[in-house]
Amino acid sequence: MLGNSEVSYLATLELRRAREAVAGVATTGVACFVVTNDAAAPAALTEPADAAGVAVLGSALRTADFIRSATVWLEERMAPETNLHGDLVEMHGLGVLILGKSGIGKSEAALDLVARGHRLVADDVVQVRRPSPTVVRGRSARLLGHHMEIRGLGVIDVEALFGTLATLEERQIDLVVELVEWPGGADRLGLVAGATRCSRWSCPWCASPSGRAAAWRC
Repeated sequence: MLGNSEVSYLATLELRRAREAVAGVATTGVACFVVTNDAAAPAALTEPADAAGVAVLGSALRTADFIRSATVWLEERMAPETNLHGDLVEMHGLGVLILGKSGIGKSEAALDLVARGHRLVADDVVQVRRPSPTVVRGRSARLLGHHMEIRGLGVIDVEALFGTLATLEERQIDLVVELVEWPGGADRLGLVAGATRCSRWSCPWCASPSGRAAAWRC
């Protein structure tokens, strides 16, 4: 990235030295050069970059603004990502990830929560991203959208049935609720809590018995 100071410094060098300096950087594997402040890219930059096959881009933003925007963009695009088998809903402003073994009732609990006025983010497959060390976000798989497969009912479109406000595209995960079978370690009083690590991130966790009242306990 070259701002006014870097472009001015290149202008103080002899053309040969400037080209050698740029060529030394271009051959290290950089993706591109960006000239900020709407400045014209000097020949000492473009010629060695072209020879090395490195693009030279321009931006009208100030250097500090471009760095800030590029950092946010890169963090979003290059965040670690994984898929989890579960459901993600928003309850009272919190993102709740519902986990449990297959067939234990995760989708049924999520549907019951939506019927009670909460919002569905993802069913069956939750795409989890960590754009920063303290933030974990989840969304539905693109092909699944806001559809749910309910045992005995088939596939339903939550947005068509409950309205647009019943769904959410993405939500930060604040709590993990794991559905467990009776009596396997479930806390009936809600006094036992802990933390879980899913795909190298830590999040508050609690266990809840499965069954028709699972949504009420959540």
